[in-house]
Amino acid sequence: MVEFQYQKDITSLDKNSSNGPQNIIDPYNVFSYPLDYFVEGSEYAVAFAGSHSSFATNVVPQNYHLLQTVFTYGITDTLNIALTAGYRSENSLHHFTLNDLRSRFYTFKPYYYFDVASDWRITENSLLSFQSHFVPRYETILEYQGDPESYQSRNRYFEIQLAFKVLF
Repeated sequence: MVEFQYQKDITSLDKNSSNGPQNIIDPYNVFSYPLDYFVEGSEYAVAFAGSHSSFATNVVPQNYHLLQTVFTYGITDTLNIALTAGYRSENSLHHFTLNDLRSRFYTFKPYYYFDVASDWRITENSLLSFQSHFVPRYETILEYQGDPESYQSRNRYFEIQLAFKVLF
C-alpha cells in the first residue's frame, strides 16, 4: 500500500500584524516543545520550569506544511513493514513571559524525516509493534528581545519505540 499525505496547518494565532505574543501554555505538563532548551537539545528534550512563566510549555507548531509518503508492505499474513519519508516546512512563534517581561522569538527551520515501522501478530490477540523516527538535521533559532545575538541549535535525533499490545 502506498499513501501520500499533504497537510497544511491553518492555525493562525497572530494577535496583530507584528506577530504579537502567544501564551498558549499548559502549565501542568512537562514540555513537549521545550522552547528555551531547543538550543541545547531536540524537539523531544525534557525540561522542568517550575511554577513561573519564563518558558513556553507544550507549544505546538502552527501554520506549516507537511508532506509525507508511506510505503507499507505485508511480508506475510502476520508481519508487515512500513517506510515513511516526510518534510515539514518552517514555522515560527513569538512568546512573551511575565516573569522577566521579555519577548522570545523562535524559528523552527524546515526538516526531513524518515520512519520505519513494523507490526508482527504473535498470536490472534497480541501484537508486537516497532516504530522509529529519524530527523537527520533539526535546526532551531532563538532570539531574545533586546539581545542582538541569536542562538542556534543544529541537531539530529532518533526516536525508537517497541510496544507489546494485547486484546482482552
